[in-house]
Amino acid sequence: MKEDTKVKFYQFLVGEIGIAEFEKWIYSNSSLEIEIGENSYMDLISFDFKDKSANEILKVFISEMVQIGEFERWKITNKLREFIDSPERTKDLLNDLYLLFSGLPNDNSNKPKGYKFLQNLGLNYLHWMDEDYLKTCHGDKWTDYYEKYEKEIPLYHKQLVPIARLILSAFQKAEIEIINKGQYVISDSLKEQLESDKVFELRH
Repeated sequence: MKEDTKVKFYQFLVGEIGIAEFEKWIYSNSSLEIEIGENSYMDLISFDFKDKSANEILKVFISEMVQIGEFERWKITNKLREFIDSPERTKDLLNDLYLLFSGLPNDNSNKPKGYKFLQNLGLNYLHWMDEDYLKTCHGDKWTDYYEKYEKEIPLYHKQLVPIARLILSAFQKAEIEIINKGQYVISDSLKEQLESDKVFELRH
């Protein structure tokens, strides 16, 4: 399967593109039958995209055609690059990295399938900027505090970028390899740096 086809599948699985755009891409991709095989291709082009449960059903079908380890790696590295390149989205991206760290949502499994090497990013999500938290602590003045904290985001982003770069570099050097969802191999030296009991503390 070509790399751009994999990426299109990944984008659909994480919701970066909707089902209408995905359907249009399927019908316009003349090489898709060769890449995924005749049977899978026929299933796709005969799929009922108008069914009320089409999105969920199609995601299950597509997930069976991709290698989960590769997909998880793409998901994590993509999110890390976004975090590095988009300081204005620091809060939302840290929330996303927390979900990857914790393995939530659980995907009908009793055991969370997260990535502990993301803990220094995921556990530093800016919880004090959550609306409910601010309203509980500051009442009607919560928006004033949000604006105050928002101005401090560049300071937090600058502190966390080196950690994101370190993890990206580790993927490139094969010091971290994803085997399956929540299952990975990490070098001993990197494990000591990223998965110790002491989580990086932001300077406020």
